[in-house]
Amino acid sequence: MNMFRNLLICFLLVFGFGLIFGDPDHWTWLDRLGPTVVNVLHICITFKPFVVGACFVLALALFMTKKIY
Repeated sequence: MNMFRNLLICFLLVFGFGLIFGDPDHWTWLDRLGPTVVNVLHICITFKPFVVGACFVLALALFMTKKIY
């Protein structure tokens, strides 16, 4: 469970920074994943500030609630 949480935190941070510093319109490798992923990416681009904020808040929440067993 901790490994999945760490991977999810890394994905959220990378996706958030990718939206801030990158140009998601030129991410051609996502076109191969299908029309659903492309539609979700266009929604994320439309609401970019809110999606970036949500990514960082979720990553921080997951990091703060991390327990080591």
